[in-house]
Amino acid sequence: PNPATSNVTIQYDLNGRTAVNDARIVITSLVGNKVYTQPINNNSGKASIDISNLVAGIYFYSIEVNGQAISTKKLIVK
Repeated sequence: PNPATSNVTIQYDLNGRTAVNDARIVITSLVGNKVYTQPINNNSGKASIDISNLVAGIYFYSIEVNGQAISTKKLIVK
C-alpha cells in the first residue's frame, strides 16, 4: 500500500536483461540519502520490505541494475 506504515511490497521485472551482475532495490530519502538496500536475485518477483524504522515522509525506491536505475517510484511512509 502507498502510503505504507510498516511493510511495503515492491514488484519488479528486470525486463529480460541478460547481463545482470548486480541488481538491487534502493530506497532513498528526498535529499538523496540511501536508507535501505536489498539485493535482487531473480529477474522478476516481489520483495517485502520492513519500513517500520523509517520516519514518516516521502521516499523514492529504485530498481538498480549494474549501478544504473532502471525504474524509480515514489513511496509515502505514514
